[in-house]
Amino acid sequence: MVRARTSASVVAAVGLGALHARSRGRDGRHLAHVRELDPDRDVREITRIDAAYEFPWDTETALSLALFRTFAVPTISRILLDSRAFTQDTRKRYDDTELLLAEVEEHGLESGRGRQAIRRVNRMHAAFPIRDVDMTYVLSTFVVEPRRWIDRYGWRPLDPNEIAAGWGYWRQLGARMGITELPDSVEEFTAWKEEFERAEFRFDPANHAVADATMTMYLREVYGVPAPLLPAARRAALALLEPELVAALGYDEPPAWVRAGVHGALRARAHLLRLLVPPRRQPYRITEVSRPTYPLGYRIDELGTFPDVDHAAKAGVRDGVAPRDVPSRVGQPTAPPR
Repeated sequence: MVRARTSASVVAAVGLGALHARSRGRDGRHLAHVRELDPDRDVREITRIDAAYEFPWDTETALSLALFRTFAVPTISRILLDSRAFTQDTRKRYDDTELLLAEVEEHGLESGRGRQAIRRVNRMHAAFPIRDVDMTYVLSTFVVEPRRWIDRYGWRPLDPNEIAAGWGYWRQLGARMGITELPDSVEEFTAWKEEFERAEFRFDPANHAVADATMTMYLREVYGVPAPLLPAARRAALALLEPELVAALGYDEPPAWVRAGVHGALRARAHLLRLLVPPRRQPYRITEVSRPTYPLGYRIDELGTFPDVDHAAKAGVRDGVAPRDVPSRVGQPTAPPR
């Protein structure tokens, strides 16, 4: 019975992903355009094509799963638990995070809305004792995890222009958050991230509290999983995380057959999209998705948490300035603290 329910959850998730996407297909019209662009000069256009046309569901899902990696670092999860950011009103906190990132991606780093969203993020971060190295690690998950997901489950591999543009985009966003000193390449940053995880992933009760509140919300409210199927759906979701990450979050390791089933279902989805689904003609925009948290729409200045005025004032020079004007907050991240 448990296997049947888990299988049903996997099939439902794959079906939702395919219906959500309606974006891939057999021709390479978007990829051809990407290859004509310069990954340094045309960062915004390339990342827009990927997020809105080529890999919208994959990107959104990978960034959602990236959150769980940050929950496995106790110095991060304890702040989130103490602030109650992801354990009370979890859906709003999740939506706020997604919307703030989407405002920057959809409108551009230099746009009015993009700068306003970055200011909002910086003012929230300034109110908490966040380690510089943790800020760098969170950025690394945004850089690495979408690429890894698409390599495993995307309907086609990423083009070098897409990889370079994605790296450039997150570097620029990181700079506006005060994270300016990073490795020279995405490969070096990936190696740094892996070393950090080996040193910092460990179980803490705060990890599980924040992760479980977020996962329960995500399965029930985003994917609409009925309460009786939540245990099976949770197993399927955990199959997308490495064993060391599952352990650090305080969960039991899912059976090998669940991992194999989830992986097989997602690879089948990729083949179906490549063979049967035509390219997306209309862009998918996260900011236009209907949300119960904001049934009448939202304003950027309403998103996120609101620390007291004295703490919020600490945002200082990180308040949306240009990269060249941002003083370094972190050293060269060659080795995480132990």
